[in-house]
Amino acid sequence: MKIMIVDDEADIGFILGIELKRLGHEIQTFESAIAAKSYLEKEIPDAVLCDFQMPRMNGLELFMWLKEQGHQIPFYILTGEPSVDAKQLLSKGITDVLFKPEDLLRLSKIFK
Repeated sequence: MKIMIVDDEADIGFILGIELKRLGHEIQTFESAIAAKSYLEKEIPDAVLCDFQMPRMNGLELFMWLKEQGHQIPFYILTGEPSVDAKQLLSKGITDVLFKPEDLLRLSKIFK
């Protein structure tokens, strides 16, 4: 499976990439939603794992843009902000909301 990771914290993207590669996935990482959007204009992965809070364009904005383009792929939001309203994100079509760091252990179950 081709999985896109978008996180403005390079270390987190790197660690997530290592784990998902270990599970046999092909990984593409980006440190901004703007850079990811440019890539998505050319190629669509099988799933996106995206940080919620990023400068210039957040994860929900990237998801909404992708949806406007007619793409419906699994899109997971990552966040370290406990105040993020997961129900609201899910109601917009986000596949799942994972809270850092505790929910990151679920990745191996989601992407096995």
